[in-house]
Amino acid sequence: MGHGERQRARLNRHEFPVGHEAGAKSFLGFQTGDLVRAVVAKGKYAGTHAGRIAIRFRSSFAL
Repeated sequence: MGHGERQRARLNRHEFPVGHEAGAKSFLGFQTGDLVRAVVAKGKYAGTHAGRIAIRFRSSFAL
């Protein structure tokens, strides 16, 4: 998934910061881009789902 960017903040034409560094790309042993399979036992999204993961730094991930 690449190495991210080193630049700490993006600057506008007046050199004021308008953005910030992206967060880390790994969490709890998982890394952005990993292929995973999620088994959801019950509920609206019950079933087996497979796909590429994105790290979200919450108690959940984006699949």
